[in-house]
Amino acid sequence: MGAAAFIMAETLQMSYTSIAIAATIPGVLYYIALGAMVHFEALRRGLPVTPRSELPRLGAVLKRDFHLLIGPALLVWFLFEGRSPMFAGFWALVVAFVLSWFRKDTRIGFEKAMATLIGSAQAAMPVALACATVGIVVGVVSTTGLGLKLATGIVGLAGGSLFLTMVLSMVAALVLGTGLPTSATYIITAIMAAPALELLGVPKMVAHFFVFYFGILADLTPPTAISTYATASIAGADVWRTQALGMMLSLSGFIIPFAYVYDPALLLIGASVPQILLRTAAATLGVIMLSAALIGYLRHRTRLWERALLLAGSFLLIFPGAWSDIAGVLCFAIVLFAQRSARAVVAGAERPPATS
Repeated sequence: MGAAAFIMAETLQMSYTSIAIAATIPGVLYYIALGAMVHFEALRRGLPVTPRSELPRLGAVLKRDFHLLIGPALLVWFLFEGRSPMFAGFWALVVAFVLSWFRKDTRIGFEKAMATLIGSAQAAMPVALACATVGIVVGVVSTTGLGLKLATGIVGLAGGSLFLTMVLSMVAALVLGTGLPTSATYIITAIMAAPALELLGVPKMVAHFFVFYFGILADLTPPTAISTYATASIAGADVWRTQALGMMLSLSGFIIPFAYVYDPALLLIGASVPQILLRTAAATLGVIMLSAALIGYLRHRTRLWERALLLAGSFLLIFPGAWSDIAGVLCFAIVLFAQRSARAVVAGAERPPATS
């Protein structure tokens, strides 16, 4: 429910619902990749698992705080009903405020309400100022035709090749998105970089999602990876190592946009339900294999050839094609079988000999 989604809906003259639904599969794939990397790294390091008894019980938490979910649920409902963001946000806040009084420890008093409103206004100011500044940029670009000239230049430099155009558009979006808030990033990249892809016949929404992805990933690309400076400061870690790790963890985010340009089924465009399910399943296995290859762990530590096979198989699965999907699954099956066989051999060698 970021502000950029509302701006994209307005720019493309589409409903917010359409934008949110289209973004679902790529977003879920990205978080699956992150989760898989963290999981494999934890297994590789042998980190202890928190006992289930120490985890909060979902039923108890929902029973205690279920009333706090009604406000956000109402917000989503109004948005999907086609109500304006102003209407949805206002009534969701009113309902959340009223329901907060159902429990003593969640009540929002006058002082807390005022502090929340002030904090929200302060948080909104940078975005508002950025959007106001971007409005000037938009006016200049529209008047001078700079956006069209840049798009034509990118396509000409790429020689009409879709792949090279995507690479150059990616670089442009990474540069344009450096150090900007999310909303401003989308507006600038949509005006300056997306038209190059549209000139080659890429659907408008796909082109906008492509450049927006890379505009956001500018916060992770050295040397101006702003988010990693904050992360390194909080963790007390080296900035350059943090940037390298951030790039590795977000690698799927650099690949997925290329995948949905080649096959918009991942954005639920121009595909049947079976096609969408098959592409989603293949891409999911692909990002998991990519995570295992980068971390060097699947069922146990991977050997060099296993990592190479996982990496090759991940690209075969992430990008569309029936034969490439079959080859990718075959790569995964080979590595999985090899790891299970190696584990069985190790277990047999460690088993003490039988005594007569």
